[in-house]
Amino acid sequence: MNTTTIRLAEDPDLDTLCDLYYEFHEFHAQHLPNYLHTLDYSSAKEREELRYKIKDSIQGNDSTILVGDCSGRVIGFAELYLKHPDPTNHAFVPKQYAHLQSLSVTEDFRREGVGNQLLQAAEAWARHRGAVELRLDIWEFSAGPLGFYEKSGYHTFRRTLAKNL
Repeated sequence: MNTTTIRLAEDPDLDTLCDLYYEFHEFHAQHLPNYLHTLDYSSAKEREELRYKIKDSIQGNDSTILVGDCSGRVIGFAELYLKHPDPTNHAFVPKQYAHLQSLSVTEDFRREGVGNQLLQAAEAWARHRGAVELRLDIWEFSAGPLGFYEKSGYHTFRRTLAKNL
């Protein structure tokens, strides 16, 4: 059995992270063709834009990307952003929270606990930075991650509804 460690992403991980982001997007595009297009990451321009976005998240003061590393191979990631309350908005209870933008494990390593490790590390990262809550948005479809997050103690507090016209 392979041992997976969770660590902060680094610049040498950029190419692998681009591949994982592509796999993550294509998984969703396959299940949600009315909402998402498949992308051409063989395009040098698109790949460079993605590398820049990932690098910006890695180096940000209020963001990070955690990776699951199995024997030197990056097999999953969690992208996080710290959100600060707006002191001028008196309609909401002010809370500092973290937003889990994306979490994915490459298909060959799913159902081996790597997603749970990444989620627990994301929660620890958020707590360490003073967040009182970790929030995330998901696409809901039968092969989607809703069950994974519910088993980890997450609950719905807001939904986006749509109707085809």
